Amino acid sequence: MEKPKIQCIILNYNNCQDTLVCLDFLRKQSWKNLDILTIDNGSMNNSAEEIRRHHPGSEIIESPKNLGFAGGCNLGIKTSIERKPDYFFFLNNDALVESDTLSLLVKTGQNNPHIGMLGPLIFTSLPGFIIESLGMKCNWKTGRFYHRLHGKPQTQIRPDLRSRTSIEVDALSGCALLVKRKVMEKIGGFDEDYFFYFEDADLCRRAQKAGFQTVLVPAATVEHKGSSTITDLDPALRIYYGVRNQLLLFNRNEPYQNPVLRLLRDSYIISLNFLYIFFHSRLPKIQASKLWGQGISDYYRGKLGKY
Repeated sequence: MEKPKIQCIILNYNNCQDTLVCLDFLRKQSWKNLDILTIDNGSMNNSAEEIRRHHPGSEIIESPKNLGFAGGCNLGIKTSIERKPDYFFFLNNDALVESDTLSLLVKTGQNNPHIGMLGPLIFTSLPGFIIESLGMKCNWKTGRFYHRLHGKPQTQIRPDLRSRTSIEVDALSGCALLVKRKVMEKIGGFDEDYFFYFEDADLCRRAQKAGFQTVLVPAATVEHKGSSTITDLDPALRIYYGVRNQLLLFNRNEPYQNPVLRLLRDSYIISLNFLYIFFHSRLPKIQASKLWGQGISDYYRGKLGKY
């Protein structure tokens, strides 16, 4: 019996160095029924040429402009869906996939027809196996959103979680995300209104509403260097997309009919993002605050997509 086919989609933007290393790791996967498509997402250098030179025969689609994470992934889906892959694997170009990761993810997906989306345990590139994401936690009533055990060492994963084949989670990181084709056929691709940030959580929520489970497989691991998929993005814009798209995520997927409850949740989201500026952002506070305010304004004016 032929193994399920995986279509991997990687986005590159002005950063072929990380992409080349990412491709090298993918070539070492124990899962061999794997096609790799690189989307050069509007690079302004010779990234595509370098990738072809180092990986002759690699499939590359060159977009004339930066489509964002959502748009770039959707271009990959449209290009390859007629090949009827069993799974799509969306991978950041600065992520390093362990050799057995895809095998572990697919095995879990094949054993449960209700599972629609799967993700690995993601570590940062810092020494000591520091966790970036053990799946996401979303409180749809309050608007709180975070990556489980973010910044904690691997030793803080509870033994009962570490021993599980899979853990059902609210959402998975788009850094390394395996999605069954039937999910994409039922709910469509990524929502391009986000452009950058929260499009992965949105996809997970829509899949759950369509009856699919989203699970993390703790034995499968990926190391993530960190947000090079859309390099050269002004860090302040991350604040802009953060507040705008968090409001979009919660109000689009779990809208409150009661205007008071909607206002309370929106206020909580806005406040959390403001606190981030003062306690975590290294940007000048005035610059960051302006784009925070612009993100809020654009959300309520319906100005979505790319800033």
